[in-house]
This record gives sequence, structure tokens and C-alpha cells, in this order.
Amino acid sequence: MRDALTNAGSPPRYIEKRYEGHGFASETHRAEFYKALIAFLGKHIGS
Repeated sequence: MRDALTNAGSPPRYIEKRYEGHGFASETHRAEFYKALIAFLGKHIGS
């Protein structure tokens, strides 16, 4: 999916952390994810 979006000229924002799987176990990583999610939603649907 990431490659297809990038090739279509719309590279996605994604967060990849070492030692994490499909979710974020680390509280620090979860906080970073939720901050990015809030920013994304604010940009695309408003606050």
C-alpha cells in the first residue's frame, strides 16, 4: 500500500519503530502515534 501511494504521488506518513509489531507497546511510542493521529485528523477533517 505504501509503495502504491508513493508511486501515485501521494506518499503516506507512517511510523515504524524498532522492536514494535502491529501496534505500539511502548507508552512513548503510543504517545507519538496519537499525536500524529490527532494532527492528521485535524488536517483532514478539522478540529
